[in-house]
Amino acid sequence: MAAAENKPARRATVGWIVVTSQELSALWRGGKIPALFVPFSIVLSFMSYLLATNKELSLTPPKEMVFSSCRSLLRSVFLSA
Repeated sequence: MAAAENKPARRATVGWIVVTSQELSALWRGGKIPALFVPFSIVLSFMSYLLATNKELSLTPPKEMVFSSCRSLLRSVFLSA
């Protein structure tokens, strides 16, 4: 019987999803998410350039870095539309 009482993990997971969706919706309606895309894209561009040009920091191949950058760009374009 005691094992049946310790099952709130499923509800907690669903609760976090609900809270996260509400917070993102509030940020979107408030116009703050498009303003966050600009600093994010600048940081991502700087990191991509730094990792692509510095051999000691390059942990991923350049083709994969370009693919990752394009994927992030497309995500931000489709999310902001």
